[in-house]
Amino acid sequence: KKIKSLLTHHNPYDILSCDNTKYDMVFTTNRTMAKELKDAGIEANCIPHGIDIDFFRYNAHYTEEKVVNMVVNRFESKKGVLPVAKVCKELGYKFVAVGRISNPEYFEQCIKEGMEFHEGISWEELRDIYYKSAIHVCNSIDGFESGTLPQLEAMSCGVPVLTRNVGQVPDFDNGRNCVINKS
Repeated sequence: KKIKSLLTHHNPYDILSCDNTKYDMVFTTNRTMAKELKDAGIEANCIPHGIDIDFFRYNAHYTEEKVVNMVVNRFESKKGVLPVAKVCKELGYKFVAVGRISNPEYFEQCIKEGMEFHEGISWEELRDIYYKSAIHVCNSIDGFESGTLPQLEAMSCGVPVLTRNVGQVPDFDNGRNCVINKS
């Protein structure tokens, strides 16, 4: 009891499934999750994710190439990579994905659609991928992500983001500043 106990929620899908009341302090990574806890009578604080905007600098030389990118931590169906890969193949757009293979079968389906894949790359290489991209796509299922940092990194680099209503999107969507697929 001399040491304070802290709980940080990083994912919204199980935020009320644990006993939040047994901790001295509860934190979330976006205001939407903090509000959900407060609506359930649980005091929660928000410490949002952040990025280094000095590193992910705005690129004034926006590409004219039809390059779509996705940055996912794990290749699994909840991330929605395969539908994006299929559309890019159909439209003749280059599709670049960055991440780690967690579901080899799903990953192989994506590769068959012509996806260019990068794993274990440096921060500089990641930034260069953003700079060469016409758009960044986040297609995770709604209510699954708490970040996602790639959205912020892409926006900081000047890359438009096409996203679903995930992660910090509900926190910065004011109804006028972006178009969100509320599916």
